[in-house]
Parts: sequence; structure tokens; C-alpha cells
Amino acid sequence: MRAHDAGVPTLAPAAPAGPQWIGRSALLAEATAQLRHFARSRAPVLVQGESGTGKELAAAELHNGSGRAGPLIAFNCGALSEALAASHLFGHARGAFTGAVGQHRGAFTRAHGGTVFLDEIAELPLPSQALLLRVLETGRVCPVGAEAETAIDARVVCATHRNLRAMVARGTFRADLFHRLSVLTVEMPALRDRPTDVDVLLDHFAQAHASDVGHPIHFAPDARQAARGAAWTGNVRELRNAVHRAAFVARGKPISAEDLFPSRGGIDGSTLTIPSGDFESMRRALLESIVRREGSQRKAAAVLKLPRSTLGNWLRS
Repeated sequence: MRAHDAGVPTLAPAAPAGPQWIGRSALLAEATAQLRHFARSRAPVLVQGESGTGKELAAAELHNGSGRAGPLIAFNCGALSEALAASHLFGHARGAFTGAVGQHRGAFTRAHGGTVFLDEIAELPLPSQALLLRVLETGRVCPVGAEAETAIDARVVCATHRNLRAMVARGTFRADLFHRLSVLTVEMPALRDRPTDVDVLLDHFAQAHASDVGHPIHFAPDARQAARGAAWTGNVRELRNAVHRAAFVARGKPISAEDLFPSRGGIDGSTLTIPSGDFESMRRALLESIVRREGSQRKAAAVLKLPRSTLGNWLRS
């Protein structure tokens, strides 16, 4: 967004070293090419993708390639209560509420001249969504308890693993804000959709964790084969943690498929553990369990007698 009263900050040369994307697949190359193409735009970018696909790296790629001289400020929209979200996003004046003993500069003010990364944007409470929309439209913020607005210039990048269109249809996310945030969109590919990158990632994490476990990390052929065919519902993050855990279990021997995929929470070929929580979280957990059991979304969709696209949408919602 462009500041109205303050001059637009000068653009610095793009940072030469950005995030390190691990993989050579066409899907990953397409996503990173989109990010680099969008980086120099001032328009908001919505980064979509499942948990663990690298949405934080995508935000850093967009910021590093933007040439903007200001900082990248990250804010997790699901980490704070409704009462505190506005304060941390837009700041607050001294005495604005009990405990506000001094002035606080919010994420947008601290990101002046740079980028605000709004992670888990789907979790932002509706009242804060309305305030965010006004900031996007006017380029000005009004801290909680303050009387005057301040002009700011911060490029906005958002990320979510949720289906925002479905949330708009349910009335849990503002349609006007969705259209304002999704001027440019990038979909980060799931790891199961780029199996050719799995071996590259295995080797990368083996090298990264070797010093922690105190010895070189190697994989038996069955482990590599199992990893290439796994569902990886937690994507790259899940694979990284699986390698780290298996390296300790293997104790210097080549990691086997059994080391990499130990028994998971009572899930076997015929039994599913019933998760707790509200209906949506229970449904998602059960679907993820079936995908893990069957080894892929395609096989799980066949068992459930659903189109694969429908299952994918349910997992993202």
C-alpha cells in the first residue's frame, strides 16, 4: 500500500541471497518463478498451501526480491485473542486499555518501507478483518486508543492453509477483504505432488542433522522407496522431523523404512483412532489419517469413493 502523507521509501537493490528452495521438480520451479515475478509488485500476495509447504519461505522470497529497504515483519493471526490482535497489528496509545503503560508500535508501523507478513490470515477475528481492510484501502493506521491516523507504506503478504473462498461462502471471512488480499495468488505445492524432490530433501536433511546426532546419516533403499510413496500430510516439515527422529533411532545404521515410519497412534490397515475436538478438526484429522494409511490422496479418495479434487478441498478447508 502507498503512503499518502509520507514519501514512498526508496527501493534498495534486491537481496542477492534469498530462501533456499530444496528440490528440482517442475511444480516447485513454477511456484518460485511466480514468487520472483510478483516480488517487485506493490500488490498484496496471498500464498496458499498446506502446512509445511514453505509459505514462510515464500514470504521471505517476495520480500527479498522486492527491493524494499524496510524490514519484513511477521505476524501470526492465530496467536492472539481478538482483544490483542488489533493492538499488535496496528499499535496502541498509552492508556488505551488496562496495562497499556506506554505507546506500542504495531506490525504495520514497524514494517514501514518493507513488508508485513500475515501468517494464518484465516484465523484473524472478523472485527480485526474490518480494521485491516480499512488500512489496505487508505494506507493509514490508527493505533488503538489514538485519535490521529498515521500514513504507512507496507507491502502485504498473507498466507493460509485454509480455503478462504469456502470461508467467505460460510460468512467466516469477509468477501471484500478476500478480494483485496488475493490480487496475486501463489499455490505452494504439496510434497506428495512432487515426489522427485523427496530424495533431494532426504539428503539435505541428512546433512543438516548429522552434527546433532553425532554421525553421518544414510538411508536404506527401502526407506527411500517408502518416503517417495508416502502421503506426507505435514509436507517438508514432517519429512524433516521424520529424518531427525529416525537418525536417533537408527543409532548410526542406515535408516530403514521402519525407522522412518514407526507405528502411528493406533492407525493400522483396518482401524482409525477417533480424534477429539470440534467437528471440523475431527473431520480433517480423520481424512489425514486415511491418507496416511492409504499412502496417497488418490488412493484415499478411491477408498472414500470421492473425487480426488473434493478430498483435496476438504483437507485444505
